[in-house]
Amino acid sequence: MEFRLPEGREAQTISIPAGAHNKYVFPACNRVWWDDLKFACSKNTGWKLAQGKYDADAYCTGTPGSSPYVAFGDR
Repeated sequence: MEFRLPEGREAQTISIPAGAHNKYVFPACNRVWWDDLKFACSKNTGWKLAQGKYDADAYCTGTPGSSPYVAFGDR
């Protein structure tokens, strides 16, 4: 799972609503979840997480959420 943010401009913000992505791998589940996230762009540092949090665990709960900035796939 990746947060794919576009090229930003100074003081631009992007919000991503809460969601989760589950991938079952026998015998457990791998989940990545995120709260309502807000990224802010600075010309010096690029995109930085300004609000919210994300993490991973072994639960199979949550809904995918809807955002063009979240991408899923296998390596």
